[in-house]
Formats: sequence, structure tokens, C-alpha cells
Amino acid sequence: MLFKTVYPIFRLCPIRRNYVLFNCNNGKVFDGNPKAIFEELRNKQNANQYKFIVTASNGVVIPENVHRVRYMSLAYIFYLAVSKYWVININAFSGVNPRKDQVFLQTWHGTPLKKNWC
Repeated sequence: MLFKTVYPIFRLCPIRRNYVLFNCNNGKVFDGNPKAIFEELRNKQNANQYKFIVTASNGVVIPENVHRVRYMSLAYIFYLAVSKYWVININAFSGVNPRKDQVFLQTWHGTPLKKNWC
């Protein structure tokens, strides 16, 4: 209920062109392709101009100087609405569509439509 109420309101806020939101398995871990992309971006010369936000539950190890948010918290919903870049390795939450100026990098492995062709 919180999501359906506040997400449309947060979408009225301007997109933060330097925000990059990483969601790996809804915060259960921080690994795989989202983490590899994060590490590559962090090593770029202009990395300090970006704010990196990682969806991570308590106990999940994330790098220093990275903003941690819990999945579906008010902060997560805000950053989802205003971050220029999304790097996500799961199915996006139902009803969530990137805004026109947002970039959604889906690193999910495989496809939901599988068939045995043999």
C-alpha cells in the first residue's frame, strides 16, 4: 500500500542525473552482475560525481561510502523514482516503469519464456 501511495508522488520529483540504484535480489545479497557493474563504475575517474545506492538488508556486506536502503522502504521507493540509472538483476516490481529519462539496465539471467525444443 505504501508503494502505490508514495511512488507516484516521488515521480513528480526531478530525476537526479548522478544517482545510480543497484538492486540485487531485493537486497538479499550484493553480488553478480550488479556488483560487477558497480565495481567498474566505482573505478572510473569520475566516480566521485555519482551517488551509488545499494538495496541491501541488514547484514549484507556492501562497500564503504555507498548509501544502503532496504527493499520497499520509503528511501528505496524514493530512489527508485528519482535515480537516473537502475541496475537490477530481478523482475521489476509490478507496476514500476522507468520514466522517460531513466535508464533501466536489467541484468537478469535467462528469460521467463523457456521451452524444451527437443
